[in-house]
Amino acid sequence: MTLTFIPLTQVHAPLLDILERDAFGHEAWPKGAFDGLVGRGSFVGFLAQEGDEPVGYVLVQTVLDEAEILSIGIRPDRRGRGYGRTLLAHLLDTLAARHINAVYLEVRRTNDAAIRLYEQAGAEATGVRKRYYDPTPEKPYREDALTYRIALPKRPD
Repeated sequence: MTLTFIPLTQVHAPLLDILERDAFGHEAWPKGAFDGLVGRGSFVGFLAQEGDEPVGYVLVQTVLDEAEILSIGIRPDRRGRGYGRTLLAHLLDTLAARHINAVYLEVRRTNDAAIRLYEQAGAEATGVRKRYYDPTPEKPYREDALTYRIALPKRPD
C-alpha cells in the first residue's frame, strides 16, 4: 500500500461530498457542507490516494496550537487495510510540524473501529457528549459522542 496525500483545496469539495456519503451513508454531512471550508485559513486536510484513486480524506480546523478533527473517512471497500491509520499518522505528523500541541475529536459511542484507531494513535478519552448525534434510519435515536484528546510531541522551532 502506497498512499499519496494531497492537501485539500476548494476544488476537492465535490469529491469530498461523494467520499463522505460513501463512507458514512445516512450519517454523512449534508451535500455542500465542505464548500467554503476546505482550503481556507484555519482548515487543514488531505485527500488520500492510492495511485489515482481516492480512498479517503481528513479535515481538521486549527485554532492557535490546537486542532479538531471535523471528519475523517475511508471508503468502505478500502477499510481494514491500514489506510485510516496511515492517513491519521500523516495528519498528526503534519500538525505537530505546525506546532499544534493537541488534537480533539468526537466519535460515536458505537463506532468501535474509529475508537480503536484513535486510541492506537494515543487518544485519551476526555468525556461524553450526551445525545450528540442526530438519529438516522439505522439508528433511530440520538447517540452519545465520546470525546478524545491526542497530545502531540512538541517540536523545536
